[in-house]
Amino acid sequence: MAIKTPITIINWRGYVSDLKEAKNILKELSKEYSDLARKKDIELKKKPKKRDLNLYLSVPSSFIYPLQEFVKEKKNEKLKKIIIGAQNFEEIDKTNKNNCVTFSQIKSIGTKFVILNNDIEFENKVPAEIVEELPKEKSKKKNEIDNVFLQRLNSISKKNIQNKKEEVVEEKIDPEKESEEQRKLLLKAKEKEFQVLEEKLKTSLQNQMETVLIIKSNNDDLTFLTSFVKRMVKNLHYNFFDKLFICYETGKKILNMDRVYVDDCQEKVITIRRAIANLFGIDNAKRVRILYSGPINLNNVNSILKEGSVDGILINNETSSAKDLAKILVEATV
Repeated sequence: MAIKTPITIINWRGYVSDLKEAKNILKELSKEYSDLARKKDIELKKKPKKRDLNLYLSVPSSFIYPLQEFVKEKKNEKLKKIIIGAQNFEEIDKTNKNNCVTFSQIKSIGTKFVILNNDIEFENKVPAEIVEELPKEKSKKKNEIDNVFLQRLNSISKKNIQNKKEEVVEEKIDPEKESEEQRKLLLKAKEKEFQVLEEKLKTSLQNQMETVLIIKSNNDDLTFLTSFVKRMVKNLHYNFFDKLFICYETGKKILNMDRVYVDDCQEKVITIRRAIANLFGIDNAKRVRILYSGPINLNNVNSILKEGSVDGILINNETSSAKDLAKILVEATV
């Protein structure tokens, strides 16, 4: 069930050249939004009212603190409802890695929310030779993921498989043994990714930071989606759910078929909500905000929010045009 006021999160991609440009875009966005919202009110024969930007904005880590201070300045009254957040973090605490953003760093500057991106993407196909081996991998340890989930872990993109091939020593190897070694390496790598993602999610929520977990998919595999969600939330306490956002990001790109995205959104929201409800009950499941992301545009944003059973949207903004973005925001909020 969607909440009354939809949540809008903009993931601001790195096209902005410097801080000055970022500030100018925010001011321009605020003005364009206010002007377009007023025009929309008049078109709908509503009494025009003052509308300030009310959204979450994730930015590159170097922009977080200065933009937080910028939107709080008295002269920028119209920007005060913008919540500045982080686009990700790589490590929990201290690290000797270069150019690595840690959770402790973004927390120390007062970051209000964070997006947890991940590269865990899957295909629908499961090679026959892998299916035959799956029973051998099942239940090796107490908290091992189930057999269906392992199938998804094995059906990783050809690109990732090729990367692993390049790591194999260049010598004559039995094809069957080579395939088995690749499978084991991929399973181990993906299992590690899940463990890291679980740890990051738990750390962020335990520190009372609003957290957006991204789930990416290029197919309609609801079994995988259910397993993914259950794995991510099963070790969380439901008291954290008020700070948790789960965003389904579709990889579908179907021209002139905006209705497809509305139906896709509704299907995925129901699947995610049901997965959480199976573990914690429907009342606690409703505390989690579920978002939709993908090819969101002027033609489908209103329908997605009104008919998609969703709590909000996440826009991966790849344009520097404040006017284009303002148009979408007006459709989403007015």
